[in-house]
Amino acid sequence: MSKVGEHVAIYALADPHFSFGCAKPMDVFRGWTDYVRRIEENWRKIVRDCDTVILAGDISWAMTLEQAEPDFAFLHALPGTKILLKGNHDYWWSTRKKIEDFWNTHAFNSLKLLYNGAILVEDIAVAGTRGWFFDCEAQEDIKILRREVGRLRTSIQAAKRLSDCVIVFLHYPPITRDRVCEELYQALYQEEISVCYYGHLHGGSCRWAFEGERDGIHFGLISADHLSFCPKLINTDHCALIRRGLRVSVIIPFFNAETTLARAIDSVFAQTVTDWELILVNDGSTDHSLRIAKQFAAQTPQIKMIDQPNRGLSAARNAGIAAASCAYLAFLDADDTLQPPFLEALLSAAESVYADVVHAELTNDVAGAPPQPEPFEANQRVFALTHADIQKKLLHMQQNHFFIYVVRCLYRRDFLREKQICFDEKIRYAEDSLFMMDVFAHAGTALSIERQDYVYWPQPNGMTRSFWTKPDAITLFEAHHAAKLERLERYLPPALFASACGNYASALLETFLPQALQGMYRRDSQVTYRTTAAILNADFVQFALSHSTRAIRPKHNDLNITAAFCAKKRMPWLAYLICKYFWFR
Repeated sequence: MSKVGEHVAIYALADPHFSFGCAKPMDVFRGWTDYVRRIEENWRKIVRDCDTVILAGDISWAMTLEQAEPDFAFLHALPGTKILLKGNHDYWWSTRKKIEDFWNTHAFNSLKLLYNGAILVEDIAVAGTRGWFFDCEAQEDIKILRREVGRLRTSIQAAKRLSDCVIVFLHYPPITRDRVCEELYQALYQEEISVCYYGHLHGGSCRWAFEGERDGIHFGLISADHLSFCPKLINTDHCALIRRGLRVSVIIPFFNAETTLARAIDSVFAQTVTDWELILVNDGSTDHSLRIAKQFAAQTPQIKMIDQPNRGLSAARNAGIAAASCAYLAFLDADDTLQPPFLEALLSAAESVYADVVHAELTNDVAGAPPQPEPFEANQRVFALTHADIQKKLLHMQQNHFFIYVVRCLYRRDFLREKQICFDEKIRYAEDSLFMMDVFAHAGTALSIERQDYVYWPQPNGMTRSFWTKPDAITLFEAHHAAKLERLERYLPPALFASACGNYASALLETFLPQALQGMYRRDSQVTYRTTAAILNADFVQFALSHSTRAIRPKHNDLNITAAFCAKKRMPWLAYLICKYFWFR
C-alpha cells in the first residue's frame, strides 16, 4: 500500500524469461549475459514498494506452475506490486483460479493476474491480453486471433468501468514499422485507447518496432533486452492518457495579442463539442498576452501552454503541431474567433470517411460583430475533392483563394506527420498558401463543406495591410514567390503548369506589383529612383512580364497598368515620377 500523499509510479517490462526452475537460461544469447542480476539491480534502484510493475508476457520458461514457483518467488521478493499477463512462451499458464490459488498457497501476495479483466492502479486502469501473430492464415491461428481480440475488448471495457484513463499492454506487437495486425489495431482505435505497450521483439528484431504515435495512439516496445533490462517508467499524465477521448487539438499561436486573445479562447470554450484540447503557443510576446494565456490554462487540463522565444508564426504553428495529441487539429489565429458549430461540423465530416483534410469557408464581413451561426446539421452538404479537382484549383489559385487561410480547415494530425508537412519557417509571407498546397497535393481523402463558421476579424495593422510597408518586403515576397513556383511545377503536369504560371503572372501584375509600390511609398515619402527601379526589376516582376497571357485589368485606380507598362518598357524613371508626383504625392 502507498503512503498517504505518495505518488504511485507504474513501470513495465516484458520478456524477462526467468528459468530458476528449469535449465533454460537466456545468457546464451547475445546481449543477455548476466541478465537476471541486471534486472534485479535495475529494479531495486528505481521501483519502490508502493509502485506497480506490469510484466507483459514471457515471464518464465517453466512448463508448470510448480516449475515456475522459484520464478514467482524471485518476483515476489522484488519491490512493488507485479501485474502479470500471458506471453507466447508462458506454458505454465493455467486457469485464473488455479494460478491465483497457487499464489495464495505460497503467499505471493504481491503478484496479480491480468486475465480477461482490468486492474486499477490508483486512477489508472490497466488492461491487456497476449495478442497474436500478424499473418494468421491457418484456421487455428485465425480462431486464436479472434479470441484474443475479444479478450482485448473485454479487458478494455472492464478498464473503462474503473477509470477514464486506460493503458493497454499486449505481448505481441499490434503494429511494426512495416505491418499492422488490423484486428488488434482496430480494437485499440475503436475503443479509443491512447497508450499501448508491447513486447515479444528481441535483438535485431527491435529495429522493426513501431514506437511513437499513430492515429492518436502512442505505442512503445518494452522487451527486457530492448530496455537494457531496466523496467520502463510509464508516463501516466492524465491528459496524455485521455487524448484519444479528445478528438481535436486547436492551436492558437500568439504574439502581443492581449486585446484579442481572450476573445479567441472564449470562442473555443463556446464550441458545441467539448472533446478538444487547446494548445496556446506564445511566440515571445512582450505585452500581457502570456499572462492571459496562463490564466486560462490554470482553469482546465485541456489547455497546454508552450512558451518560446519569438521565431515567427510558422515556427509557432509547427510547435503546436508537434505538441498536438488528438487525431485532428485546427488552427485559430489569436485575433479571430470560431462560431460554436465550427469543430462539430468539421469533425462530423472528417470522421465519416477518415479524411486527411476538410476545407470550409470563412466569413470576414463582421462589421463589429460576427453573423448569427448557421445551426449544425448532421446531413450538411459535404463534397469529396478528387486529385483532378485539386489540380484545377491550383491552376486558378490566385482567383479562387482556395489555398489561403489555413485556419478554416481541419487536418488529420498523423497525415501531416507521415507526409512531413509543416510550415516553412524561412518563409515570412503567405506561408498559409504553401502549407495548403502541400496538404491538398498529398491528401488521400479531401473534403469540402459549405459552412462559414470561422470568423476572420480584419486588423488595421495586420499582415495583409502592413506587409508591403516593411523594409524587407521585396526579399520576403521573392522567397515566397520561388517556393510557390517550385510547388506548382511539382504538383502540376507540364501543360497545366504553363497555364498556372500565366494566371499567376497576371495576378502579380494586377495586384502584387501595385501593392509593392503603394507600400513602399507609404513607408517612405523620400523614396528614391533606385528603390523604384529595384521593385520593377525584381524577379517576380520579370517573371510576371514574361509569363502573363492576358491583358492587365485595371485595379487600384489604374496603378497596376502604369506599373506594368513601366516595367515592361524598362522605364523605372517614369514609374518613379508618376508615383512620387501623382499617385502618392
